[in-house]
Amino acid sequence: MQALISAAAKFERIKNGTERLNPTPRPKRLINIYTGELELNCDKPFVTASYIWKPELLPKTPTYGWVRRHGGPFTADFSENQKPGDAFSKAPEMKAWKTNSKYFDGWAELLAMRYPEVVQRYLKPSDIKFICPSHRPDGISSTYLEEVFDLVANEAHLRGISHVWLDSLCIDQSDPADKADQIPKMRDYYSQASCCVVIAETMRRRLAPNFRWEDYVTSNEQAKRFNLVGLESTANLLDSWMVGFHDQRIWTLQETFLAKEVVARAGNVRLCISKVFKPDIRKMYEMSDFHGSMTNAMPLSSSEPFYTTERTSLSPQYCLRLSRWRKSSMVQDQIYGVLGLFPEAIRYSLPVDYGLSIATIAAIFGYLRVADGDLSVLLTVSDPEFGEHNLGQISWIPRGLGYAETELRDFIAHKDLVTKVDLCALDMTMVYVQVQKIITVEEHRNRLGGYLDSGMDKPNIGIGIGNPEDVVFYGGTIETPGRPSEMDLSGFLSSKRSTSENVVIASPGIDRRMLDNGEEEVMWTWLILSTKDGGTTWFRHGVLFTDQLSSECGGKQRFHIF
Repeated sequence: MQALISAAAKFERIKNGTERLNPTPRPKRLINIYTGELELNCDKPFVTASYIWKPELLPKTPTYGWVRRHGGPFTADFSENQKPGDAFSKAPEMKAWKTNSKYFDGWAELLAMRYPEVVQRYLKPSDIKFICPSHRPDGISSTYLEEVFDLVANEAHLRGISHVWLDSLCIDQSDPADKADQIPKMRDYYSQASCCVVIAETMRRRLAPNFRWEDYVTSNEQAKRFNLVGLESTANLLDSWMVGFHDQRIWTLQETFLAKEVVARAGNVRLCISKVFKPDIRKMYEMSDFHGSMTNAMPLSSSEPFYTTERTSLSPQYCLRLSRWRKSSMVQDQIYGVLGLFPEAIRYSLPVDYGLSIATIAAIFGYLRVADGDLSVLLTVSDPEFGEHNLGQISWIPRGLGYAETELRDFIAHKDLVTKVDLCALDMTMVYVQVQKIITVEEHRNRLGGYLDSGMDKPNIGIGIGNPEDVVFYGGTIETPGRPSEMDLSGFLSSKRSTSENVVIASPGIDRRMLDNGEEEVMWTWLILSTKDGGTTWFRHGVLFTDQLSSECGGKQRFHIF
């Protein structure tokens, strides 16, 4: 509890100006690529990097589990155990990807011909020597780190820049105090850098389709227009080289998201990732569907317009969803690895302490987000994998690391919402409606004449607004000690009524998204609340999502939520 109290106090000092922060902190250390020296408080331009720390632990080819769940670059159907290379199996000649330098070089040549604005091939100048610092942190291969350094140094040299920043070398990985000091500042480091170099593991392994594209064309003109059989276009191959394994590490999301410009490098191949998101480049190379799939796996805040496949703005809350399936060697990095996406008052107030449990860090993080006005955290429930915090019975903060049960895209709080938060309770004035009864899936299907929306796979709740069958229920979760429960609303409601508790749902806001046809879809979000004392105090039990409702459908009152 003391960690929460200290974080809340520091947050207030930062917000009211009694504790001032350096508005644009510079990196504490930069590496001179020509001397290998770590220079302190250097004000020179620099390049930074985004890379997998332990590539030797990865499978031989990307499994793209995230792609299967959320859509991605490959358009071929995936079975549970397929690899991306299997997308080529629609043509008999096209087998799984393999490491093959001859084929890789051929495909690199093709992409350089087809996308000259995006794909280039560079050789390191023979008269230039880059010197990697001699010290090495534990947990990362020395040989691999030298390779990473050389690629980043090459990019810096190409730009006429003499310094680079690498987290593994410029943060003392053995010093908890240095980590605590540097992690909140990483947002500034990546946003200040001239560019961020992605070490493209797929290209580094020289993975490519296991056939010669030259066997299918007879002229350079045909090569420039060559499309892969079984895939939408050669843009998908370009996509796979850019992303590859990169969306599997938690830290890489903010590293590419915050950068002014992103390039991918491996060997002598250089891909200008940021250019892929420029409308004129996409139009020139017929990459209309490429943009959405890339933003899910490697989001860039510098791209305009900035939308995912579902034409949704990439808010910090949406980026948290994208990070959910990424991996980290320390579970606390599930929060610290995306901290750079959030305002400075949150970044500098949250304790960077790997001795705290992830559930405690997540709860403090949630409190700070709500205190800063980000109410989307109220619509999350804890994941049982990460345990529960020990901060007492605070029901409006998830008990552990929380995720939105339904995929929040662009949460917008109601305009007339009144919110006040302190360490004891959350006060909110919200539209609410009384929970009256449960509508089962079968009942709802009958009312719709046998039709049931594919998303309607859980029991529906009648919320007392006119005819309950008019309400489309998208899903929800009851948060119970130990784990978030599947939607047993009927049992939950019965248990509350047996103890004479009153149950309502109250709406903090809407979730808005743009559909492919240009129309706007609006979903109402609800907190499931109950009271034992006639409405003096309330407790949060879970969340609901319904289709758009009129704000005049229910009453409005102040809820004092513990």
